[in-house]
Amino acid sequence: MRLLSAPFCFALCATAFLSQPCSGQSASSETGLSAAYSTCIDKAEGVTSDMCDCAEEETRRLAARLKDAYRKALASVPASQRGLLREAQHAWIRYRDTTCSFMTQLGDRGTSTLLAYDSRHLLATAERVRWLESIPLD
Repeated sequence: MRLLSAPFCFALCATAFLSQPCSGQSASSETGLSAAYSTCIDKAEGVTSDMCDCAEEETRRLAARLKDAYRKALASVPASQRGLLREAQHAWIRYRDTTCSFMTQLGDRGTSTLLAYDSRHLLATAERVRWLESIPLD
């Protein structure tokens, strides 16, 4: 009997988590991901290419939210802090991308690798959006 690889298990768990409501709330409100993403994942019915398409579309949505939240945060902090926020944002992007790549490549490199990377990337980006949006605006 063959055991499932860690990335495959993660992808399955993440997909199940992202598409199911938790504690009376929608998955999108828990994770920061859109309701459209949850609906898309449900409709994909486990088809990897369709799930990757869902992730690609959610990546576009999150990129727009990230850019907007970053611009608002940058405009709201004192001028003396803007350079630090820029540096922190660039460092975070490098950290997110390298960490997602590293964690994804720890196990097998089958099609589940794509889903594992997408899940990690989306969740990390949604978390960053929430953090940027928490910076008090002037």
